[in-house]
Amino acid sequence: MSSPQENLYDAIRIVKRKIIPLAFILYFFNYMDRVNIGFAALRMNESLGITPEDFANISSIFFISYLIFQIPSSIGLQKLGARKWISSIIIGWGAVTGLIFFAKDT
Repeated sequence: MSSPQENLYDAIRIVKRKIIPLAFILYFFNYMDRVNIGFAALRMNESLGITPEDFANISSIFFISYLIFQIPSSIGLQKLGARKWISSIIIGWGAVTGLIFFAKDT
């Protein structure tokens, strides 16, 4: 039988070995995504015919809606559990990404 102190050390070791590297990788890709949209905006604004102010407004709308949907997402996570909720989000994101194929350029 292990002591509570040993259980604590085991939990800390698991966090250091598994959770922190995963969180770092996710944070890195999140950062790269935000930086890349800034670089893409330089040429994208010109090709789409939008001003930098329009791009800022569009970005603000995106992040505000992102913030608003955090609450329902947290509720869904609590009701379904992490495994089912994250799987459904991934499948939904994949479906939306796949539907982009059918978008038409006017």
